[in-house]
Amino acid sequence: MLQFGLTETSEKTTEINTLSDLTILIQSLSGRRVTVVSPTSRDERKLGFDDLIEGLPPGRLLAFQFKRPLSMRRPNCVRFLVDTDQIQALLGNFLPRQVYYVFVPYPMNSAIIQNRRSLLQDAVGVDVYNFPNAREISKGSRTVRYCRARSSYSLVITDPRTYEKIETGESLESLARKFSGRQIGMRLPLTKQRKEAIERKRQPQKMFYLHLALE
Repeated sequence: MLQFGLTETSEKTTEINTLSDLTILIQSLSGRRVTVVSPTSRDERKLGFDDLIEGLPPGRLLAFQFKRPLSMRRPNCVRFLVDTDQIQALLGNFLPRQVYYVFVPYPMNSAIIQNRRSLLQDAVGVDVYNFPNAREISKGSRTVRYCRARSSYSLVITDPRTYEKIETGESLESLARKFSGRQIGMRLPLTKQRKEAIERKRQPQKMFYLHLALE
C-alpha cells in the first residue's frame, strides 16, 4: 500500500517558518512594527530594485534570499545551490550588510518541526559580499555545504571548484539583534546617490524584505 505525505522541506516551508520567527523576535527587541514584503514576479521582471522599494514608508529595510536545503549522504550535512547570476544581481543592487543568503539546515519537514525552537540559532545568514570569490561567474551555480556537530558548524562553498570556508556566517538570531540595533540593513527612503549606484540591468528575484517601521 502506497503512503503519501510531505517529507522533503520545500523552500516555501523554510521561508514561512523562518520569517515568522524573525518578525516576532525583531518586534520584541525593537518594540516596532515589522512587515515582510515580497514583490510579485511581474514587478520583479518589470521594475528596477529602487522602484520596488520606492513607495515603502520611511524606516529600515533588510533583504533575504532563501535557498532550499537538500539532503546529503554525509551525516549532519546539507547542501544548497546558489545561482551565480543571482549573486551578481545582489552585488549590483546592495551594499555590504544589506542582503543575506539564508541557510536553514532542515532538509526534511520532520527536522524543521523537531528543531522549531532552535530555528533562529541553527539557521545561518551570510552577507553576499562575504562569499569567497563572490564575483566568480564561470559556472551556473555554486554549492554551499553546511555541516553541524553539536553546538558548532562549518559552512563552505565551491569557489567554483574546490570548497572554501565561509568565515563570516551568523545565526539569524544575531542578525535580528543587529537589525533591531540599526547595525545592518538600509535606511529608507534611499538617497539620490544610493539610487544612482544601483545597477538596473540586474534584477534580484524571489526576494524577501523586512521593513522595520520608525515607531
